[in-house]
Amino acid sequence: LEAKSKTTELRDFKRKKNVVKVTYEEEDLQEWGATTTISLEYDEQNNYLLAVSIEYNRRRAKKDHVLDAKQLKDKVMHDLDYQCVFGEETDVKPPIAMEQHTIVKKEGK
Repeated sequence: LEAKSKTTELRDFKRKKNVVKVTYEEEDLQEWGATTTISLEYDEQNNYLLAVSIEYNRRRAKKDHVLDAKQLKDKVMHDLDYQCVFGEETDVKPPIAMEQHTIVKKEGK
């Protein structure tokens, strides 16, 4: 995540948790089809991913690059895996400990 250009980073320090929420935009239209906003919420102290939120406007995507919910999730998970967020990079789709996973599709505008 160090390489990502973050739009926001919020930190909430609690007794046994350090909750961090990072939001960044993927602007590579060849890769994503449309500008995509990704938010990750994780417990930095315990190395635990709490939530992933993806905002993707499929109506603004290039017609030949429109992604569905599964493709979006897979791309984000692959990116996190590639950056070794879960430890060493693996070839396996990681079964991650996630309390919440949300994909928000924006229609219109």
